[in-house]
Parts: sequence; structure tokens; C-alpha cells
Amino acid sequence: MKAIVDTSTLISLARIGELQRLVTVGKQLVVPDLVYHEAVVEGETRGIADATVIKGYFSNHSIKIEKVDKVSWNNLRRRLSKVVEEGDHAVLALGMQEKAYDIITDDVGLSKIAISLGFKVTASSDLLLEALRNKDIGFDEFENGIRNLVVENRLSSRVAEIYVIEGKSHEKKQRACKDQYTYG
Repeated sequence: MKAIVDTSTLISLARIGELQRLVTVGKQLVVPDLVYHEAVVEGETRGIADATVIKGYFSNHSIKIEKVDKVSWNNLRRRLSKVVEEGDHAVLALGMQEKAYDIITDDVGLSKIAISLGFKVTASSDLLLEALRNKDIGFDEFENGIRNLVVENRLSSRVAEIYVIEGKSHEKKQRACKDQYTYG
């Protein structure tokens, strides 16, 4: 299965030092060339440190950078009732072109449109929660990642609290299972 990654996710994960979470998705990751250009080329031109981090990540991991063909671009334009930003349009059109299952984005507007088009949507906070569930990270690292998303203005504090509660609930269930196994 394929997953299309957008700029907001790349920036969010780079800012909190968690880009490696993308590799754990277990899907072939594809990025529109417009997104790569926006996140890396334009970012480096403007002197944004995240751009260099993202560029390094791409050079060390197998993430495909693909161009959206005109047919897919135009087909999406006909399906949407409103005009979306060029990068968002590229993400959605590439998702349709590549028959992707998942759109990985932290952009709420893009998420809503992607869901309406039938894509599963995953956010950076979901990747952190999945890492906690898979025992790739502990609760403290999970909570720190969620809090850092808030500090970097990548996640609202209200939504962050929901994720922290979900993480605590998961930890509580894990402890209960461990206690039952140990004492049962």
C-alpha cells in the first residue's frame, strides 16, 4: 500500500525530531514533487533549518518523489467544488494517481477533503500514538512529542490533551495486562 505525505507532516516531524516515525508506517511513502520543492528547496532558500533536516531524511530513506500527471491533476479539479492550495491539490491528485490508501497530513483542511475522497488520514500525532502502542517509544517520549507539537504550533492544546489521555489509557491497559499475567 502507498501513503502520500504532505508538507505539514514533514515540517511537524522535523521540528520535533521524529521524522523516523514515517518509516514505521509500513507503507510505500510517496511525496509529490511540489511538496518536496516546498519543504526542501524553498525552505533551504529561505534558510529554514527544517528543510535541511528533511532533505537529509530523504537522502537516507526510500521515499519516492513523484510528479502529478496532468490527467490526475485535472480529474481532481473536476471532482472538487472548491479550489485548494497547489500543494494540497498535488497531494490529493497524487493519491488518486498512485491509488494510495492513506494521506499523511497535519493540515485539518486537507484532512477533511482527503476523507471525503475516501482516503484514510494519519497525522503526526497518530504516528506517535502508534509508536507508543507498538512499544517503539515509552509514554514519556510520546507525551513529550505531543507537547512539542503544541509548542511548535503544529497541534492544538485541546487535541493534544485527547492524545495524551489516549496514551495514558493505553499505558493503563498495558499495566493491567502485565499485572494479570504476572499475578494471574
